[in-house]
Amino acid sequence: MPGTQVQVVPGERCLLLRARLDALQRALAKEPLTAMAPPILFLDYDGVLHPAEAIRTYARGIVLPDGVPGRLFMHADSLVRVLEPHPEVRIVLSTSWVQHLDYYRAKKRLPESLQARVIGATWHSHKNAKEWETLTRYLEILTYVDRHNLGLRWLAIDDNADGWPDVQRDKLVHTRSMAGLGDAVVQEELADKLYLLTGGKLHEYSFILRFDNVPEGDADALVESLAKAGCTDALVGIGAISRGLLALSFTRDARSGEAAVGRAIADVKRAVPSARLLEIVHQ
Repeated sequence: MPGTQVQVVPGERCLLLRARLDALQRALAKEPLTAMAPPILFLDYDGVLHPAEAIRTYARGIVLPDGVPGRLFMHADSLVRVLEPHPEVRIVLSTSWVQHLDYYRAKKRLPESLQARVIGATWHSHKNAKEWETLTRYLEILTYVDRHNLGLRWLAIDDNADGWPDVQRDKLVHTRSMAGLGDAVVQEELADKLYLLTGGKLHEYSFILRFDNVPEGDADALVESLAKAGCTDALVGIGAISRGLLALSFTRDARSGEAAVGRAIADVKRAVPSARLLEIVHQ
């Protein structure tokens, strides 16, 4: 839900937050204090469990914006199904719903089986709201990770990837705001990453994807966009971009070859929406 509007952070505050981010990123190298610490899924609501960003109204309470198809929490059952093989996973709410409602009321909006997994939230009522609004979702999560010494035993699902560094993108399941967990490819990615988080081992798959209908432009910018979309495990062939062609050679870990290819196609489409798949070559 929309948050409080705040002024631009002064330069000194930016430096302070950057120093804090660097310190918290170093905390990711820590091991959990105990091997019994449960793996954590940081859960956003808007753009994950339902389309778009919900709004709060006086007459109707919290609703989806006019014209947005669907209903609130329409994809919650999909999350229940993906989590079912992993009873040890706990949920921490990383959603603005907690800030605007409070922790208990935000938690109550989930199905009972998900409520039973929730152990906390990144937002706390004693936080300075204006300072909180300047933090990226990644920094909000990293603050919780550091405070609770989670080490690497966590994963996040969110439609907001702002501020998320490439080196930590494997910790994020990035959804499209209008699709959320209704996207079967996103469900498969979440299942893969939960499987790995809880001790499973993925298999390596190598394949080439070829696309056409790729807009002409700056090749470096295209490579950067592909990396931000999750294609950091691909070698990008850019020689034919001037003719609207693109080839990527992937080496990707997944539970199955189908899941690996499906996720890779989705990542490319996220970076280049107009791209049209021509060929899949398994290696």
